[in-house]
Amino acid sequence: MKWTCHWPASAVICARCPSTKRGPQRRKLGQDRAVSRAGLRAHRRRNTEEMPLILGQRHGPVWSTGFRLCTHGGMTGSAQSTVQVAVGELGDGMSSLRLCGPGDRQEMRRSLSRLGQLTPVQAYRSGTVLEVFDGFKRLHAARELEWPMLRVEVHGLDKVGAKVRVLKCNVVTNLSELEEGWLVRSLYRDEKLSQPQIAMLLGCHKSWVCRRLALAECLSDEQTANVRLGLLSVTAVREVARLPGGNQDAVGQAVARRGLTTRQTAQLVDRLLGAEQEEWPRLLEGAGQQVVEQPRGGAPRRTPVEQLVADAGRMKQLASRLHARLLERSLESLGEAACATVGDELRVLGTTLQALTRTIDMRLATGGHRATQ
Repeated sequence: MKWTCHWPASAVICARCPSTKRGPQRRKLGQDRAVSRAGLRAHRRRNTEEMPLILGQRHGPVWSTGFRLCTHGGMTGSAQSTVQVAVGELGDGMSSLRLCGPGDRQEMRRSLSRLGQLTPVQAYRSGTVLEVFDGFKRLHAARELEWPMLRVEVHGLDKVGAKVRVLKCNVVTNLSELEEGWLVRSLYRDEKLSQPQIAMLLGCHKSWVCRRLALAECLSDEQTANVRLGLLSVTAVREVARLPGGNQDAVGQAVARRGLTTRQTAQLVDRLLGAEQEEWPRLLEGAGQQVVEQPRGGAPRRTPVEQLVADAGRMKQLASRLHARLLERSLESLGEAACATVGDELRVLGTTLQALTRTIDMRLATGGHRATQ
């Protein structure tokens, strides 16, 4: 196992490492300097006496899959255990980082009632309390169903590591832009991390962090509440956030009252930004009426070729996603009941895929083409 400070190994020297003779107090995190591989090796040789401290308390091996994140103290989280925990003993302090509308909770309640708990809730230990960082819908649904216990995976993370793991746990389903903004704002405001630090931890560019932070900071409290209640969609409120904070509430009320789509909301905001302030009441009064929508049926229908290509692309995407999830964990780790349910579905899917494979081979043979091996 090769120990490195960042991925790739020769990119930068982490400014958290107390490895410069000038000391960490004179180098702020994020002001990393690019070095060559030879320079990095010489840098490590000069600081051999400090490397055990770095490896033991600050750094771990670069992750082989998923996000390549700086794994400073509390970020590795390799130690984990699955336990049964009383629902009342689980904290949900990080639930403010996620959207969980009434519809989502109702769907999760039906799933838990019909299938039971298929996957464990992810949590970390904060003092004597287990704080959940992934699985809030399952937790809230279990409370409403008055379940006594939940299966929980406990990770050896600190608070910052748990927040970063929120992004990693949702790498397949993806967080919405607003949820990403809340996550970045929490790291920036609550954990007192700088934007370069956050970019380094999340494995993204500093401009991405700046955009997400601006979205979360510019949105008014009322619009945030509207999104959480399901009155406005995330894509619609992203358009509303382009307006000054003092004007967002009136526009948000008009969008919710008229039931405008995201496209209509974007066009309304464009009209408002291009108009004088005195004209805004008239534009808001006519919201949803003056916006010209694409007539239904106006878009040309897709040809059979386009339909086949689109369906094949979606099948490849879904197959890759399912393959990754099956490789991520064994079915036995889901529990006996969940293993039986998932196994039945996979067997039916296998039969369907076999029939699809035979049909594909037949069509390729009659079409005079050979499948690429």
